[in-house]
Amino acid sequence: MMKNCLLFSMLLLPLVVASQTKITTYHDRIKGLKNEEYFVLNADSSLIDGRYLKYNPEGVVIIEGDYVKGKRNGTFFNYYDNGKLQRETIYIDGLRQGETKVYHPNGNLLQIAVFKNDTLSGQIISYYEDEVVKSSTEFKSGKPDGEVVNYYPSGVKKEVIHYQSGLQDGATETFYENGTKETEAYYKKGKLDGHFKTYYPSGTLKTEAYNEAGLQNGTYKTYYANEQLEYAGTYVQGKLSGTANAFFEDGTPSQKLVYKEGSRVGKNYTYHPNGAVKTATDYSNNEKDRTIEEFNTSGQLLSTKTYKEDVRSGQWTIYNIADGSFVRENYIDDKLDGKRTTYSSKEIITEEADFKNGKQHGLTIGYHLNKKTAYETYYEYDRKHGSHKAFDKSGDLIEEGNYVRNLKNGTWKYYDRKGRLEKTVTYKLGKVIKEQ
Repeated sequence: MMKNCLLFSMLLLPLVVASQTKITTYHDRIKGLKNEEYFVLNADSSLIDGRYLKYNPEGVVIIEGDYVKGKRNGTFFNYYDNGKLQRETIYIDGLRQGETKVYHPNGNLLQIAVFKNDTLSGQIISYYEDEVVKSSTEFKSGKPDGEVVNYYPSGVKKEVIHYQSGLQDGATETFYENGTKETEAYYKKGKLDGHFKTYYPSGTLKTEAYNEAGLQNGTYKTYYANEQLEYAGTYVQGKLSGTANAFFEDGTPSQKLVYKEGSRVGKNYTYHPNGAVKTATDYSNNEKDRTIEEFNTSGQLLSTKTYKEDVRSGQWTIYNIADGSFVRENYIDDKLDGKRTTYSSKEIITEEADFKNGKQHGLTIGYHLNKKTAYETYYEYDRKHGSHKAFDKSGDLIEEGNYVRNLKNGTWKYYDRKGRLEKTVTYKLGKVIKEQ
């Protein structure tokens, strides 16, 4: 009876072997550089069966393992290009089961993970190259569930997070490498919920806030390292509301702001360290419209500026404190347009210039302080182009000519104080051709 069974088995073996087909793929067939080697059943490429090998272009095995009827079974090994072990994974009927280990290029352990039916389950531990623990995470049904702890390379705890069903839930804390707490926060179903605080490395409070279902609510404060209050405001459903105050490190006010549903409204102020107002800004239209007044530390007005829909608009005035002069100009759709007028300290007009679409264009007239014309010059798109005349304080002509693209061109005439022609100079694009 035993002989008959043995004979039957021996007769069956050639049939099984004969049903396998060896497959070899190549990186380069001509050079004989193999890519993969494996067997398939019944010429079906989806039914890999037996030993499987994969090579890099240098001929080093980078993956090896066994298949049974198209499914991975047993331990699969992955290797770095230098042949060192990179990963080992256990499969049963094509599913990852038990421990998977990953290694650094230096051979030390990088990570250990546990799988159950191809899903992460249990604890995953990651390591730095020197095998100091980098992180540990609890998984359940493929999702973080429980405590996640991250560490500095020194081994000091860096972060502790709590999860439930893949969402942050409960306390989260981070730490400086000296062990001092850096932040503490509370989550509920993945959203910040409860107190939120941050700290300086010294341990003093830096920020404190409160959240409800992911939105800030209530008082928000920040502090300097010397424990001086830096900022204090109030949130309602995630938006700043009411008055907010900011301070310099010595306690002097630096800002006074007014919010409504997250946007500044009405008059808002910033201050110089000496207590003088730095800017006074009147906001509307969700901060898109605003008028800004800027002051120096002595309280002198430096400028007034207007924005509509977040672009420069309307009349701007810029003051020169050194000589008392100032400029008034007009903006349309963020570009200078219309007349820009320059005034002396006594509010006497010293220049009028026309602008078009952001460029100086048209006639520019300058004036002496006695209000007589000093010059008349034409511009085209920011360059002197066309006729030019200059006059002395008495209004007498002293020079006349033409510009081409900022360069003197053609015949220029120059006159003495009595109005007599003094000389004539011919230019060609800025170069003197003739003088008499």
